[in-house]
Amino acid sequence: MSGVSLAVYSTPEAFSLTELDLLQMDRPHDVSDGDVLAAALDTSPIDALHAQQSTGQPSVNAFTPLRSSRTKNPSREPRNQATTTYLQAIQAGKDMSTEWEKGLSFLNATSPYGYHTHAQVLNPGHEANGLVIVLGDSHADMIKPRFVKLFEDATAAHQPFPTMVFKTEFGRAPLSCQAATNTDFAMVKAMKPQVVFYSFHWLQYLRPEAPVGTKDTADPRCCKTLYDSCPFQTQADADELLQRWQAQVQELVALGIRVFVAQQYVENSKYYYVYWIEGDKVKAVPPPVLRHEFESTHDHLLTAIANATHEANATLLNYSDNLCWDGECQVVNGHGEPVYADDNHIRAYIARNYISVVDHVVTAARMPAT
Repeated sequence: MSGVSLAVYSTPEAFSLTELDLLQMDRPHDVSDGDVLAAALDTSPIDALHAQQSTGQPSVNAFTPLRSSRTKNPSREPRNQATTTYLQAIQAGKDMSTEWEKGLSFLNATSPYGYHTHAQVLNPGHEANGLVIVLGDSHADMIKPRFVKLFEDATAAHQPFPTMVFKTEFGRAPLSCQAATNTDFAMVKAMKPQVVFYSFHWLQYLRPEAPVGTKDTADPRCCKTLYDSCPFQTQADADELLQRWQAQVQELVALGIRVFVAQQYVENSKYYYVYWIEGDKVKAVPPPVLRHEFESTHDHLLTAIANATHEANATLLNYSDNLCWDGECQVVNGHGEPVYADDNHIRAYIARNYISVVDHVVTAARMPAT
């Protein structure tokens, strides 16, 4: 993750956007009101082959119930606006961090789910409707707006909604390299949720760049900041971290918990609005990112994640399915709204309105145990 992105996420108050505050510019309106509730409340399974995906192979495992794909996709939309405005670009960078937290409550020090300053809960006290525990870093935080929208729509329709607990923290992978991982794992086994959802920045933590001849370590470390080199992690270290994670997922599945895993999705510096602007104007919006190029570049990691998820009998989801169409991943939607807040975080507006693949997480919490 870039230094600018880290600073914005960690200290958003230092990056107040004067232009927007003075103009009191409205945020973009929701674009998927007609589709979200139907997807969230529909529990009738359909054949996985009939699920429309932007690629040939669906990311969701065939044994998992799917809903009709009547969903929005920013890369499928006609280009209704020729250019992105300066204020749209600037607003995208503000649409993260504290924006991801809206609509949720923070856990208190006596919570049975365990406390840390960033942990949050959605719809507390309704575990009778199902319990979902989300484990991850800021790449789990960024999806919260979608779950908030599902909750709001369910509430408006007088439909039950599960309690969702987010044990997430910026830069903290739910892998064995972090001390909190085993603590959260023990909590999950004690609380026995219907669903566990893993969403984190795989590419940040598993980047073996050790020189040839570097010895493997007994307790491998994760890589840290995305743009820092990772000379201490060998390929065997990365494999061991993934294997330990797989073993924990297998243990949860054996307890009857449905586990969903977010695959590493498309990211690129083209998404970051700071590279588009010059002065107070947008000089150019980049062309789309090509999904196959990203996935080809990171094929080893993506294949390893997919295999580990499959071997653990968990279900793989991919945000790229909601962001890309016919292999192209547009950096703005049809109305010129930037898709990302930086080069790897999906902004709150886009998560809320487009990342419908995670609707399966909520649906699974309401289904009978297998």
